[in-house]
Amino acid sequence: MSAEGISERHGQVMEWLQNTLGETPCFEANETTLDILHAAMCKSSASNKRSMLLCADAKQRQIDYDKERTRLSLNLSSVGLSSGVVDKPSSMALESLASVANSIQLDDVHWASFHVGLSQVNQTVEENKMVSVEAQQQQDEMMVHIKQALVQVNSLKQLHGRLAGGAAAEAETTARSVQEVSFCSAKAQQY
Repeated sequence: MSAEGISERHGQVMEWLQNTLGETPCFEANETTLDILHAAMCKSSASNKRSMLLCADAKQRQIDYDKERTRLSLNLSSVGLSSGVVDKPSSMALESLASVANSIQLDDVHWASFHVGLSQVNQTVEENKMVSVEAQQQQDEMMVHIKQALVQVNSLKQLHGRLAGGAAAEAETTARSVQEVSFCSAKAQQY
């Protein structure tokens, strides 16, 4: 390695040692020592960057958790509870209540609001059931009418078949009668 490269690395290592330890220890400034100290400096810098990112992430999470704690404390105080009262099962129950409140679009978390909201949901469900029952009744009535129409169509087909068969038989009978009359006429003329 050139003298310039060693001098540059020596300066970087000296600065790192001064910043890290607060003082510069005495060491032999040769290529091997500088390689070892430079590698330690690079690893230390990478570790410092990772730890700074982890600290920044932890601070952001703390801010997010504090916001959530404040939000939950406000929700608890709105129903007359303090945050010290809530244990794990109570927390789960409150989470369920919050979920229900969001799903039925409540703006207020008082018990009366839940009662009114759930009553409205129940009324909507009952109305939907009634509409469903009415639709089923209409469908059943239509099926009865369709079956009656099919029976009438079949009756008309049978009647048409009989009339067509009767008309053919009558035409045949008429043709025979015409032949007999012609035959009789011809015989009558011969006599």
